[in-house]
Amino acid sequence: MDKKHTILVVDDDISTLQVISLILDHAGYIIISDPLAELIFLESGINPDLILLDNQVGEKCGSIICHELKRNERTKHIPIILFSGIDNLEELALKACADDYIAKPFTMEALLEKVGSMLPEKAIAC
Repeated sequence: MDKKHTILVVDDDISTLQVISLILDHAGYIIISDPLAELIFLESGINPDLILLDNQVGEKCGSIICHELKRNERTKHIPIILFSGIDNLEELALKACADDYIAKPFTMEALLEKVGSMLPEKAIAC
């Protein structure tokens, strides 16, 4: 049996977090949700196969978090998809070294396609 992929979803909008988690759970992924981006920085055993990261997480900027993760030896291998409703998301994702991005609002099919394209490959390092 294939290993199920674990996805960490980070968004401070609880309704968005719940919808994304439900879609991905229904598709067979193991979901860890985090509204505050705190799990990303813990030295715990959390080792997701993919991170879905909103560009605005409370007072934190997802693109800065993404850039920090891509420069960290422990986390640089994890693919990150940055998502937001801002106009310059593609440029921002490139500067942050995100592996991909998805603009809000997005469809369930678009989300599953983006996630599927990132797994099981490994992320780029920056």
